[in-house]
Amino acid sequence: MILIRKAIIDDLSAIKKLADLETETLGFTIQSAILEGIQMGYVFVAEIDGKIVGFQQYYHRKGDLQTTLYRKTVSKDFRSRGIGTKLVDAVVSEARELGREVLVLKCPVDNTSNEFHKHYGFVLVRIEPGKKRELNVYEYKINQKRKATV
Repeated sequence: MILIRKAIIDDLSAIKKLADLETETLGFTIQSAILEGIQMGYVFVAEIDGKIVGFQQYYHRKGDLQTTLYRKTVSKDFRSRGIGTKLVDAVVSEARELGREVLVLKCPVDNTSNEFHKHYGFVLVRIEPGKKRELNVYEYKINQKRKATV
């Protein structure tokens, strides 16, 4: 059974290990950035049989109604089981409860997770230059109904 819950400090090393396995996708992830997200309550984890198999870090921006998705990954051994969808669903649910209007994320144009984002219902709004490669910028309207399941 998949448990989606807020990350706690004890999850930090497992989350960092997952992030380190995805440096090509996520870039180098500084442990203190994950720690800050956990302390602020902005990290969900996916747990199966006591093992952290995925995480989603995000941030509710101050001053507007946007929630930004940052780092998300699911262990390669656990992909295609709906875990990524459940992680994003958790953020959408929290954002909706807080009266947020839109989720925004940036994803390198050559990243395989672009298909996941489109399938989930994110809409490509622009492409912008990144540090190393171009980035797709996606938006998801919080109150829209998802057409498909991932």
